[in-house]
Amino acid sequence: ALAAVGAADQVAPPADLKSRVMTEVGQTRQLSPRISGADPSRHRMIRRTGTILAIAASIALAIGSGVLVGRSHDDSYAGAAADVLDQPDSRVVDMDGPNSSHVRVVWSPARGRAVVTADKLADPGDGRAYELWLINDTGPHPVHLLDDASDGTIRRVVDIEGAGTQMGITIEPDTGSASPTLPILYAAAT
Repeated sequence: ALAAVGAADQVAPPADLKSRVMTEVGQTRQLSPRISGADPSRHRMIRRTGTILAIAASIALAIGSGVLVGRSHDDSYAGAAADVLDQPDSRVVDMDGPNSSHVRVVWSPARGRAVVTADKLADPGDGRAYELWLINDTGPHPVHLLDDASDGTIRRVVDIEGAGTQMGITIEPDTGSASPTLPILYAAAT
């Protein structure tokens, strides 16, 4: 019945409809414009700024929900993390590990500090802890023992002296180690 009703009142489209639609399609921008001669370093800077802003937002959200406040009982982590994230030279180092675990280090070489956040880490075991390493031409150098990560998370601001081309994380005795115990579970270029 609906088909009969629809067929009973047919109107032919205007003869120039197709040409008008095709003209509009030809004049309507379909993709973002390409900028000729664009500076790739500018695009990297924009992406880095977006990443840093996302990290800052996640820290603010965690503080607002009480996660970090409950762990530290003061605002020292929040203030120190904000200081590192605010530095123009801060670098984001992402390290993926086993079982979908992830470590992110935002490091400011000029400030000599880094914010370390990690999620879904395996419990390192009794008397053991995660340790951050800075790796350069002379080898790995211990930076700092991190939180015990017994709940699978790390939220820490650490001092980093010197420079390096890579960072790594291992599981060490909870007193620290002078050289990394293999395997290096997380590693990435700085």
